[in-house]
Amino acid sequence: MAKTASKIRFKAKLLQPAEADSWTFLTLPKEVSAKLPSRSMTAVEGTINGFAFRATLQPDGEGSHWLKVEREMSEAAGAKAGDIVVLEIAPAAEEVQLRSVVQRRRHHDHQRKEHRTPSSLSG
Repeated sequence: MAKTASKIRFKAKLLQPAEADSWTFLTLPKEVSAKLPSRSMTAVEGTINGFAFRATLQPDGEGSHWLKVEREMSEAAGAKAGDIVVLEIAPAAEEVQLRSVVQRRRHHDHQRKEHRTPSSLSG
């Protein structure tokens, strides 16, 4: 299936999951999900309130996708649970791991602070 090169712009409300207060999420409108190359996990890059991100959208089981928004990402976007955010997304040029850039950055910073080499790189 060919990937769409054009960016998709839309608004969505940040929601707070009942069991967590360290992150929020949003559900893409169904018409936005329909423009993506896959109904399953889909790697995207774009902006949320102007803050650049790369992430993997997860299927919501109801014909759309959802995006987990870590606290650092929502703070950088100047948004909190209940706010309407403006997103502009497009399928990622390269596959993105399941963790967002923010999560990878946090992991890297933690490793650097611990002065440890990940076991997968040693040996």
